Amino acid sequence: MQNNNSFWKTEKGKALIKLIGWLIFIVLLIIFIVFSENSNQDSDINAGNESNTDEIEKKSNNFQEYSVMIDKLLENNFEYKYVITKTNEKIVYAGIKAFEEDLGYRETNNEIIKYYINSTGIYKVNLDNRELIDNLYLDLDSNYFDLTMIFSKLNSYLYEIEENDNSRIIIYKDSDLEIAKVITDLDNITNISMTVGDITYEWEFTKIGECAKIVF
Repeated sequence: MQNNNSFWKTEKGKALIKLIGWLIFIVLLIIFIVFSENSNQDSDINAGNESNTDEIEKKSNNFQEYSVMIDKLLENNFEYKYVITKTNEKIVYAGIKAFEEDLGYRETNNEIIKYYINSTGIYKVNLDNRELIDNLYLDLDSNYFDLTMIFSKLNSYLYEIEENDNSRIIIYKDSDLEIAKVITDLDNITNISMTVGDITYEWEFTKIGECAKIVF
């Protein structure tokens, strides 16, 4: 009787070794194919999910990022109207900011003046004459004319958001304020309002990023 070792040296043994080798190869090939197909399916599913997520983002996030809107406003290139109301008094500032320059009008119950601001100071303008002044803001806190300060202040307050198709209102609340609101359209901040004590500040911004250098 042939022992096991001598069997594998026979023609039948060699044939059986080849058969076992082929069976192992086929099994490994099947495993590889199945694994590859599953991986491709997972990739397709993930790709589909990413596409859906992107589409949802586009549909639900039509507004420019709020931080970008703030940055655009802080570039100081816009037309503005500021209305300050205190008790029975109303003061209106209206004009154009073009980077380091500001040209506008201040209207009170008693007078209307034209003013010009640049890096050298604040001037009252009368025809071609400029007079350096230090009372443009009267007895108001000049910090509330500084947009950088305003947004820095608001950044520390709690807020809630009301959003419509084409407008968004960010409402801030804090013990220092009765209320503050920032209104945006899809691309820009259009209005800010703040009530501090008995004074209400209201800002309206238009033509953001569209104002050329002031020449007069």
